[in-house]
Amino acid sequence: MNGQPPVTVYWRPGCGFCRRLSRELDRAGVERTEINIWQDPAAAAVVRAHARGNETVPTVLIGDLAMVNPTASEVIDACDRLAGTPTPVIPPLESLEPEASPTPRPAMVWTVVACTVWAGFALANPTTTYHLAPVVALLSWPIIDRGRRPRGGWRPGLLAAAGATILVTVTILLLANRQALAGPALIGVNATAEAFALTATAAATALLLARPRRSGEGPQPRGDGVQHEIGADSDPQGERQPSPGSTDPAQGALVAPAQGPQDQDSQHGEAGQPEQP
Repeated sequence: MNGQPPVTVYWRPGCGFCRRLSRELDRAGVERTEINIWQDPAAAAVVRAHARGNETVPTVLIGDLAMVNPTASEVIDACDRLAGTPTPVIPPLESLEPEASPTPRPAMVWTVVACTVWAGFALANPTTTYHLAPVVALLSWPIIDRGRRPRGGWRPGLLAAAGATILVTVTILLLANRQALAGPALIGVNATAEAFALTATAAATALLLARPRRSGEGPQPRGDGVQHEIGADSDPQGERQPSPGSTDPAQGALVAPAQGPQDQDSQHGEAGQPEQP
C-alpha cells in the first residue's frame, strides 16, 4: 500500500487471531513489522500499556494509533484514513476458524515422550516401580496446553485431558501385558492397580486445568477492541482513559466530550455571565 503509515503488529505463538490477521493483511498487501512479545519484553510492555495491563494480542500500532485485537478491515481502514487512499477489498476467507497447525501440538508431544521414556525404563527394569510416571506423563499435555491456550472455551482443555488419559492408559495396559509392572506398590494391591489409581487422580486434575482462562493474554471478543491515540488517552501507568463520546466499559456510562471555551461561553453568555431569560 503506497503512502501507508508505519504498521507494527504485536503477536505471540499459538494465537489463532494473530495468524488470521496476518493472512488477511498479506492478502491486502499491507506492509508491516511483526514483533513476538514472548521474545521482546519491551514489546510486551507496549502491549500491556494499551490493553489494560493484559498482554492481549494481536495489538496493532499504526503511526500514533493503537488498536487492540482489531480485524483486518479495521486495520486497513485506519491505514487509509491516515494515508488518504481508498480501501482495498479483502477476498473472503473460506473459514472463520484459525488455520490448523500442520504439525502435532508440542503439548501432546511431551506426553508421548514421557510415556515412551517410562515404558523404556519399565521394560528394562520390570521390578522397579516408577510411581509418579503416570502423573507426570498425563499432566504434561494439559499443563503445557493451558499455558499456550488463549482465553476461550472448554474444548481445547477437554481434548488435552482426554488425549493424555488415553495415552497413559494404553501405556499401562501395554506394560502390564509385558509384565513390566512387577515392582512394589505404595497404594493398591500391585503396581498396575497403583498406576491406574494415579492415572485417575491425574485425569481429575487435568479436568480442572481444562477450565477456560478468565484473564491474561487471551484475545478479547470481537467488537470490544480498544482503539485510542498514543499519548492522548493513556496515562503514564498505561491505564486507558475513556475517549470523549465513548462508553466507559468499567462503569457502563457514556463519557461526555470535554467542553471547549466556546461551549462554556454558550452556556454563560457572550461575556461569561448567565444568560438572561
